[in-house]
Amino acid sequence: MLSSFRGSNGYTTCQAVLLMVLAGFALPLYAQTDSPSTNEPAPILQREIDRLILELGDTQYANRVRAQAKLTELGLGAFDALHRAQDHDDIEIAMRARYLVRSMRIQWALPDDPPAVRKLLSGYGERSNAERKNRMENLSKLPENQGVVALCRLVRYEANEPLSKRAALLIMQQDPPKEAVKIDSVVQTLRKQVGKSRRTAANWMRAYAQTLVDPESAVATWDKLTRAEEVTLSQFPKESSRDITRDVLRWQAAMLRELNRHDEGIAVIRRTLDLLEGTKQQLLDMIDWLVEREAWTVIDEIVDRFPVEFNKYADLVYRVAESQARQGRQEQAEKTAARALAINPDDSRTHVESAIWLQRRGLIPWCEKEYRQVIKISPAESRQHIYSCFLLSEILHDQDRDLDAANVLQGVVEVMKQPQVMKDIKDGFQREPGGIRSRMYYFFAQHHARNNEQQKHREFLEKGIQEDPRDADVLIAMHRLPKADAAWKEKTQQAIDAAVKHFQGEVKRYETLFRQGDSPVQLDALRRQLASANNQLAWLAGNTNGDLDEALRCSQRSLELRPGSAGYLDTLAHCYYAKGDYQNAVKNQLEAVSKEPHSAQMQRQLKLFQKSLGKPQPK
Repeated sequence: MLSSFRGSNGYTTCQAVLLMVLAGFALPLYAQTDSPSTNEPAPILQREIDRLILELGDTQYANRVRAQAKLTELGLGAFDALHRAQDHDDIEIAMRARYLVRSMRIQWALPDDPPAVRKLLSGYGERSNAERKNRMENLSKLPENQGVVALCRLVRYEANEPLSKRAALLIMQQDPPKEAVKIDSVVQTLRKQVGKSRRTAANWMRAYAQTLVDPESAVATWDKLTRAEEVTLSQFPKESSRDITRDVLRWQAAMLRELNRHDEGIAVIRRTLDLLEGTKQQLLDMIDWLVEREAWTVIDEIVDRFPVEFNKYADLVYRVAESQARQGRQEQAEKTAARALAINPDDSRTHVESAIWLQRRGLIPWCEKEYRQVIKISPAESRQHIYSCFLLSEILHDQDRDLDAANVLQGVVEVMKQPQVMKDIKDGFQREPGGIRSRMYYFFAQHHARNNEQQKHREFLEKGIQEDPRDADVLIAMHRLPKADAAWKEKTQQAIDAAVKHFQGEVKRYETLFRQGDSPVQLDALRRQLASANNQLAWLAGNTNGDLDEALRCSQRSLELRPGSAGYLDTLAHCYYAKGDYQNAVKNQLEAVSKEPHSAQMQRQLKLFQKSLGKPQPK
């Protein structure tokens, strides 16, 4: 094929290039790094660029080299035209245009970019495609849409076509502003940044800008664009991917749904089915997406299309059960869930995985059955058995089923008598045996408290604090014991003071170690330990009679270290509640619930905090 390329004086292009290299005249590279600009070439310059591109295919070798050198000097001003020329009918022009586009050294990070953006774009041009994609995703996660301008820059100038499209999708997938002024600002930014570029991703950005202004008027545009992408995937697979095509179709479907054009949206979703190859992960992703959008008929179609997979994998079968339950087909859902439970009945690992997913989805009865299956089939001293007991006990406690929770943990306590098991618990789960026994006694205590059996309530709290003097939940329960006598109160206060002092020491110790840490792995571990110590101190102090200002500071520090942690947000809400700041208590509890919507305890606390709104702040 290469021998058909034109070259002067009978030489092929490849021969000419080789002679240039041997003579020390390598094809010109861009001597300087170009800064992306939104300024478009003037019409007269654009005509000159177009002429030079045609000369890349001139019959005279010298003219081709001269045109290439001039286009090099023009830098990014010629990018759009060169990018289009990569698909020129003249193979010589196309080849040289591709070379010029690939050779451009672009200054991706600009002085006006926010620091976080400059950091992510540092060395972008030298990264692999996978790393570039990762940088893009991190840009999209920056607060207040800080990364949008940079992503637009990548849309326009990223030479790799799929990556350019990925940058556009990341912009489209962000939550759009609601205020008219902000919408107008985003629209102007998008249009300015992509300019007159005719790249596919730039067209998506212009259509997206149109959608923000007048979504109904953009419907036909999006239909043309997504159908064009399907054709691109079919005919030019290197310029797209199944994931990109799927995501742009999903975006179109979501837009149609927002416009209450449900039938059209379902029709678009059906077009994504042709992208499925039937891999397990692909089907899981698809079903999860469809469940969130209540596209029940499409789910049934996928199940019919891939019957083998939906009988082989429990996590796929559970997805079907969930969809049936959400449609109100509870009897059928229970039968489907039972079928999922029966798949690989002796494989404890897959049952644990199913249980964890079911818990996240709030499908607690099925989750409990999965954990109990693991407990039934695995040896009592095995890690999966013990792990399942830990997790199941906390789920049962969350449901106020404290006697069941205690009984589950009791099995672990019994097997801990074996030295090897005790070692595995310390090494593998980072838990002390005393802490596990204390947790069991706490569950027993809560059960008796619920039944108004005060004496047994006290007895089990005392057993718990003997096993672990720093168990914050036990100490809080002791602090709140109804009708407590003076001796009990004094003993409890001494225990609380000692625990607070311990946690304060832990906070100081880990803070020092964290400042001194250097390796990423070490810093990550210390970050978690420091966050936990701060949270423990805040939880204990905020729920007893500790220093509430200190509790609030520690709670805020834990969230600085582990942003978005539902448990830490729950602690912060309790601290605000203790201080009488009910607005912030509700605000943070709402956020905690949004992170873990299926936590019954967090839901109960939210209702309690909401009832306090409007009450005067305690003195």
